Amino acid sequence: MAVFLASEVLGGNVADPNPGNQTVLQLLAPGVAAVTAIATWVLLKTTDVAMGLRATEQGEADGLDVVSHEESGYRH
Repeated sequence: MAVFLASEVLGGNVADPNPGNQTVLQLLAPGVAAVTAIATWVLLKTTDVAMGLRATEQGEADGLDVVSHEESGYRH
């Protein structure tokens, strides 16, 4: 597949006609995605411990505009 997708039109590098290089990059992509997913999870967990990711149930019931910004988007 890398042989056919290595053209310049599709973002390939025709200066280096070795399709093995493109194949190596394609094989590395899932590892990069896994590292990114783990880093995202760590950042979310750290943020959750530091300040929480969710609003309280009471805050949701009152309305997040009022609780977070002390203003209302609608008049009731």
